[in-house]
Amino acid sequence: MSDNSIFIDTSQNVSIEYELAGLGSRVAADLIDVAIKFGYYIFLYVIIIFFALAKSYSILVVLVFLLFIPLIFYSLILETFMQGQTIGKKVMKIKVVKLDGQQASFSSYLLRWLFIFVDFFPAFPIVGLLCVAMSKRQQRIGDMIAQTTVIKLSDSVSLRDTIYERLQTNHEMTYPEVAQLSPGDITVIKKVLNTPEYLDNYDMVYTLTNKIQAKMNVTRKEPFPQEFLQTVVKDYNAQQNE
Repeated sequence: MSDNSIFIDTSQNVSIEYELAGLGSRVAADLIDVAIKFGYYIFLYVIIIFFALAKSYSILVVLVFLLFIPLIFYSLILETFMQGQTIGKKVMKIKVVKLDGQQASFSSYLLRWLFIFVDFFPAFPIVGLLCVAMSKRQQRIGDMIAQTTVIKLSDSVSLRDTIYERLQTNHEMTYPEVAQLSPGDITVIKKVLNTPEYLDNYDMVYTLTNKIQAKMNVTRKEPFPQEFLQTVVKDYNAQQNE
């Protein structure tokens, strides 16, 4: 494991390595978000001037209140509905995740949002930057409280990296029980099968095989765990294409 990566335990008790988002990419993402918020602020200013000149003060108060909500809750709203990303994070291909490998919940995003005011207090905004730079998991205070961190996403995603793959037309289903598996299960299996260092780790492959067998409530027919996992992926794809 490198100093710039983290192992996250999945629900299948398999540790997958992810590269942590560096300080540079996080700052760049924040700058993009700041630019977007600044543009939105200019829009608000124009709206305020327009209604102020029209002397529609009652409408102005309501509109300003409503229009300021997206500005104030920008990161909370976007991370909640974009699954751990803001526009800046999406551009920089980074994402907020829980340390236990689960998708971060609304409460996690809320805690991160609340502690923005601690991490990046206007009078001393260096606190958050120092925490990210110095902490082992590159977490700001909000991340430490919410038990989250920010990881890099893959630069490119090919068909081979997804849960789907091309099947032969004469494929015969071996395990109809793959219906018990989730897309997340298949993603983990594919990650292990497509990563040489994971595939060479017999304990990891064996543990994953046992977990998948237990979830499907089957006994594998293949002599080797790797072959079983490959069959499961093919059967899952076949079932999804029915």
